[in-house]
Amino acid sequence: MKTARWIASALAALASPQAPGVTAYEALKDARDLICEFNRAGAAASRSRDPDMLMVIENIVATREAARIVSSRSVGAKPVRVYATGTGVHFVQDLSESVIVTTVLACDQWRVNKDGKALCRRFAAVNAWHFDQSVHRNPDRAFLRLPGTSYAGFCEPWNLD
Repeated sequence: MKTARWIASALAALASPQAPGVTAYEALKDARDLICEFNRAGAAASRSRDPDMLMVIENIVATREAARIVSSRSVGAKPVRVYATGTGVHFVQDLSESVIVTTVLACDQWRVNKDGKALCRRFAAVNAWHFDQSVHRNPDRAFLRLPGTSYAGFCEPWNLD
């Protein structure tokens, strides 16, 4: 049941309109740093209101290799590769033969700042740990094959101003 709701919300986020002329990656660059909250999806879904995992994605800048992730599941900031695609923005951390992929989907809540610029307040997001190294060649195809045990959640800008 929770998996069906998560899939519906992810598809709605993909279908939600972006601000005119703003790609998902550009909206992330405006945010620069995100704080994310994730819960288990699928058969082992969490029943708690508390998040199963917290994450900070920091230093999202024009030089895509500069991003880092700090997770409640590990110690310290980890460098990630960034792939902006039609599905969203994939942050890929290599761990031996496996990868941890956090995909930030389309913006689902916008706000207009005092200068009249549309800024994203909240992004739908998914996090998965798997062994599909093809994520470096085709992140969207790897995303579509994610297991039902992924984590679903959202990311919000640390500071919008």
